[in-house]
Amino acid sequence: MLGPRRSIYDRLSEKRLADLERQRVVEAQVPKGNFTSGSVAVVNAWVWLPCGVFDAPLTADELALRRSDFDHDPRLVDSRNLRRPLRRLDTPAVRSPAVDAAGRAVEILMAMFAQWDEAFCSQVDWANTQVMLFTPTALSELDWLAAVCRLWPRDRLPYYAFEVTTQPLAQWLPEVLGQSYGAPYLLCLSLDTWACKEQMKVGGPGEMAGEAVSAVLLQRESSPPEALREGALKLFAPVTEHHVSRYSQTRNDTQVLESLMAGLSARTGFDAEKIKVLIGDGAFDGQRLQQLHHYARSSLKALSEIAEQHNALPMPGGINSLDQLNADTQANYGSGGESPVSSSQQQRNGGDTKAVIMSGGRGQTSGYKKPLLVASSPADIVTVTPQNTHIHSGKQLTLSTGEDTNLASGKSLLVSVAQSISLFAQAAGAKLFAAKGKVEIQAQNDSIELTAKESVRITSTARTIEIAAQEAILLTSGAAYIRIKGGNIEIHAPGTIDVKGVKKTFSGPAQLNRDNPAWPTDAIKQKLTAYAGLSSAAGYQAWAGQPYTIFADGAEIKKGVMDASGQIGIDHHVTTSQYRIDLSNGVSYDLPVAADYKGDPKNAELANRGLHRHESASHPDVKPSDNRSLFRNRYDQLSNPESDA
Repeated sequence: MLGPRRSIYDRLSEKRLADLERQRVVEAQVPKGNFTSGSVAVVNAWVWLPCGVFDAPLTADELALRRSDFDHDPRLVDSRNLRRPLRRLDTPAVRSPAVDAAGRAVEILMAMFAQWDEAFCSQVDWANTQVMLFTPTALSELDWLAAVCRLWPRDRLPYYAFEVTTQPLAQWLPEVLGQSYGAPYLLCLSLDTWACKEQMKVGGPGEMAGEAVSAVLLQRESSPPEALREGALKLFAPVTEHHVSRYSQTRNDTQVLESLMAGLSARTGFDAEKIKVLIGDGAFDGQRLQQLHHYARSSLKALSEIAEQHNALPMPGGINSLDQLNADTQANYGSGGESPVSSSQQQRNGGDTKAVIMSGGRGQTSGYKKPLLVASSPADIVTVTPQNTHIHSGKQLTLSTGEDTNLASGKSLLVSVAQSISLFAQAAGAKLFAAKGKVEIQAQNDSIELTAKESVRITSTARTIEIAAQEAILLTSGAAYIRIKGGNIEIHAPGTIDVKGVKKTFSGPAQLNRDNPAWPTDAIKQKLTAYAGLSSAAGYQAWAGQPYTIFADGAEIKKGVMDASGQIGIDHHVTTSQYRIDLSNGVSYDLPVAADYKGDPKNAELANRGLHRHESASHPDVKPSDNRSLFRNRYDQLSNPESDA
């Protein structure tokens, strides 16, 4: 009895089995693809091989003997690293490869359509699917598209029509997934045949060319899918003879991150390797924090220096705060000593128990000098709330971005600053627009300077332009000038004064008095808040209900009763140099505001916390220090002793 007909495809697979033994036994080897497998989900896949009928799924051993050697093999592997079961197509038997590749391709396609059952068709949502046709060997795109459209079942037409390409799957896939539009599902149909003149020598007497059909149903993923579930499929690039292990690849198997980091390096001038640590590398450890500090500090320092060179205010506070952050992240805990674990093992194992046991409990681990809260993500960080978001820092708030910083508000953007505002644009200028309403600029206690290297244009397209001054207006150019001062107009020029007009009128005196805008009454006042409470031994509790009196430079300005918060509000006038607060219980506070505390800067911080020297009667056994700064430091050390642990 004759056995089932065996194609040359099966014979070649058996002959190559010895060469591929390492690949089959060790692991599923795939090359590095230039697409991210997390952006597409494989819904299902079907593979048919012609010649002979094998409807039952093959075992893993049988499947391993039938490796795919055609160009469009998508390498479908389930969660157990097993290939998908194959089905055989009952195609017309031929004893040698046909020279007409188009005719043979049509025969194979007709055989595949004949075995399409309801189970296959029901898994495809034809209303949301586009069929992607990969052109077989030795066929043109138009001929293959015409043949498929002619044979395609009319009740299974895809809503998003057909598209044909000659690209390999690994080259076509990232281009399609990079588009933000398209069908939700993609049915990729590939057929390859050796039935062409260049490959006729492959077939021997009584043998048939190896051919195969694969259909892969892909679904676009708007977000990374969850962990691979049991039986799910993963998509890899086509297998070649020379490839690397899949496990030796990084998870970022895409060129998008590399191009992003290269572009960022070109724009900022920073080392690409350092930017790679910030964006693409793994755990957020101390070394990565140092890289982040170097990147942010370099960017801030460069812009700060450029701003200062152009007469804008620098940013020393942000730079110093980043330096302090870097110093706080460089701390090592644990004892040193020789360890049987190499440094590379310790870095790879991190905090594993195995590494700790092997090291005998020796070694050091990185940590922080202060309790820090660090948030890191290689992609986006999002905070969303339907209510309010509050960000407050007692000292510096530093924002640094590699590209744009965007602010959008549904109503108003309100900025109140106690001291100065400095806005600096290095290369592309600055713009301020108001689609409706006035644009008001006021210097309520000083001058406004408007300077340009080239032209200054002031235009009113519908109304008038008014220029008014309390003392004088001076217009000058080329040593000639017009001065308006004290009711007089002076027109002086080293050259010619040309006056032209149909009518010239010189009459008696006339005047126009213009009222200047009134400044806010509290424009030269500042809100100050003083806190009066018990000592640190009493938890700094407030003297609720305690009457108080405020003196400004010796003159009484306010009386009141302290509330439960212990806060006392003061309307500070810029000319006041000192305030005194007298409480009804005899306690008095002197608040100098004209200048900072001299000497140690910490002295002001301790004084604001209420650490003052107690002025008591002299005692032969007590010799108080004459230096109040030293007293505050000793008081602070007694109230907050450092731990010996």
